[in-house]
Amino acid sequence: LLLSRCARSFTAKIARETNMGRDFSDVSEGFAPLPAGFYPAVVQTATPGVTKGGEEKWSIAWQIRSGEYEGRLIFQTWMMEGKGRGFTKEALIALDHEPEDWGDFDIEPEEMIGAEATLQLDIDNSYVVNGKAQPQNVVKHVKSASAEFDEVPF
Repeated sequence: LLLSRCARSFTAKIARETNMGRDFSDVSEGFAPLPAGFYPAVVQTATPGVTKGGEEKWSIAWQIRSGEYEGRLIFQTWMMEGKGRGFTKEALIALDHEPEDWGDFDIEPEEMIGAEATLQLDIDNSYVVNGKAQPQNVVKHVKSASAEFDEVPF
């Protein structure tokens, strides 16, 4: 362990002295949000979790399927308990996962992976990092992948 630390320290010192440092000058501080609009997406990951308040949630990662932003990820939280369940219900219906009885709902987050939908995205400017507003995308609605809209930018 000591030898490993010494080797890392020596390597870092040589890099600094020979100007072999790493250049991050061309790296932005974060992703710019996608423009507000409608995007075809697929559920990439769905991970169960618990909020700080102890309520069950699912963390959803959507991947944009086509167009200029193909491959970009949009993150969303679906609430399984407490406030926010109405949005989760809308998304589940859009993804054809509507149970016969909402009072006896039994589905696992992994069952969402690969599900396709059309996302309506907006931009939220209220997120602050280090005292600076950091715009981010928010999912306003999840609609069926076959839904038709007047203006769909893809």
